[in-house]
Amino acid sequence: MVEYLTMESPTKASHKDDLLHAAMLRCPFEYRGKFWRLDDLPLDDSDQGIVVGLELYFKDLRQVTKRAYLNHELYQLRKERNGNVWYHQPHPAEDEIPRPRYPVNDAILIKKLNQAKGRGPYKQDTLRNRQALARVILSWVYRRLRWTNSNLADFIARIEPGHARTDALDPEQLACLLQNSDALYGRPFTRLIQAAAWIGWRRSNLIGLTWDRVFWPKEINDPITGKRVRQPGYIIVYSADKQTIDPFDLKQRRERTKNRESLLTTMTNRIESLLQECWKHRVPGSNVVFHNGTGGYWNQFRARWDRLKRETGLPENFRFHDLRHTWASEALAAGIDSRTVMDEQGWKDRRMVDRYSHTRLQGRFEQMNRLGQHPNAQLTDQENRDAPSDS
Repeated sequence: MVEYLTMESPTKASHKDDLLHAAMLRCPFEYRGKFWRLDDLPLDDSDQGIVVGLELYFKDLRQVTKRAYLNHELYQLRKERNGNVWYHQPHPAEDEIPRPRYPVNDAILIKKLNQAKGRGPYKQDTLRNRQALARVILSWVYRRLRWTNSNLADFIARIEPGHARTDALDPEQLACLLQNSDALYGRPFTRLIQAAAWIGWRRSNLIGLTWDRVFWPKEINDPITGKRVRQPGYIIVYSADKQTIDPFDLKQRRERTKNRESLLTTMTNRIESLLQECWKHRVPGSNVVFHNGTGGYWNQFRARWDRLKRETGLPENFRFHDLRHTWASEALAAGIDSRTVMDEQGWKDRRMVDRYSHTRLQGRFEQMNRLGQHPNAQLTDQENRDAPSDS
């Protein structure tokens, strides 16, 4: 793990996430009354090897029913035979050899932990991401370092993705969200929300969009017909392949995509209209398109977003990122083919379209209601009664 995190991971845009997941993979897990560490297990698929150890590690994490943080310390409520018990889990980076968890016996502290809002069990996708990192490391150890005779990642049963909790807004919900945003925060914040629902980019890329990456439609001479035609406009995030990535610098994410590749999105009529409004309200000396009203980048975003959700009646777990799902769902509902949807967002895999789209019941009804619409396929009740039987 250390070799991977120092030699390979720093070149990846996900290095910061890798470090977080790797740290928690070092937490000792309990099996048959004894604590074990993945660090100490041999790199093989034996009964006491890393493959079985990873399975037991995730089984141990699934016993957590609630998590709470007090004074930056992690506490876990675990399901045991005699009921739920609170444990303190020391951070694995505090000591060279990570310490195992231990039960909380202080009645006052237990009361505070019970009253704390905290978080629920570990999400399936969190466990999946940790396992994915472990599999990547084991594959790298086999292919790059040749420390094993086989790729141990192939012996690990993958954790399936969790049930999607993401959602998409219908047109009425989006209109209500925009109206409430106008009333609470004014047009600058509303324009950012509109951009998320109409452009479909990640929040960091929208916040970081600058005017030098906005290319307006223009009239050109068609090289074949010689006629004047309108060339569509577009907005772009340039490739960051040659950029030195600092995973701890969140500002970098404004100017690059998650996979560091370029992303070019068509400037549709409504996007053009939105950008023209932004152009009229640009601030002298600022190059930011969706600025905070004074020309700067948005910060302290979460408090505004949480209040807006409450005012609109949206679920607490609805994320700004879900506006990206709204974009994809609307695109597919409008009949735009999957290939175009993928190109507009820079997706390489058809499954990304499925992940980000949500077919609404009304849309499904309209699609499915086409069944039986062919004239030869329809019989009235009277025709059904008059039709000859097989007997």
